[in-house]
Amino acid sequence: MTIDWTVNASHIITAITLAIGAAGIIYTLRSDVNTIKAEIAPIKADLKQLVNVLVQIGRQDEQIKSLTHRVDKLENQ
Repeated sequence: MTIDWTVNASHIITAITLAIGAAGIIYTLRSDVNTIKAEIAPIKADLKQLVNVLVQIGRQDEQIKSLTHRVDKLENQ
């Protein structure tokens, strides 16, 4: 069995079409990734603020527990 190594116009057109299609897909994916990055940036900032709020709430909870404990001690005296 021998391999036919001849190249005709349809082979060249097919290769060029595949290359253009691959380049188009890569360009589109890069554009989509950049759009997603731009949309995620503000969400990251909001999440950082939420983390700070949760930390403050945790601190306040501990302060309330401490004050409750102190009041209970005073009531028992």
